[in-house]
Amino acid sequence: MNRITATSLEDNTAWRRALRRDMAARRQALAPAEYAELSARLVAALLATLPLEAGAVVGFCWPVKNEPDVRPALAAWRQRGI
Repeated sequence: MNRITATSLEDNTAWRRALRRDMAARRQALAPAEYAELSARLVAALLATLPLEAGAVVGFCWPVKNEPDVRPALAAWRQRGI
């Protein structure tokens, strides 16, 4: 049986913080055109793979610190009554 210890929790917390810092730095380093392209690809994937029907409720966070901008997906869903 695996046991969760204070040390393993601290290691996991430190690893997650380091990963978040690394990913934020990578996003900040993206050129504007690359950021737009990657966001557009994510929007296309969301629209193609999430089978949402009218009346469904969807929530996303506003993009900060160069996070992917999926607002176009929200706009498309809204037009479909989602």
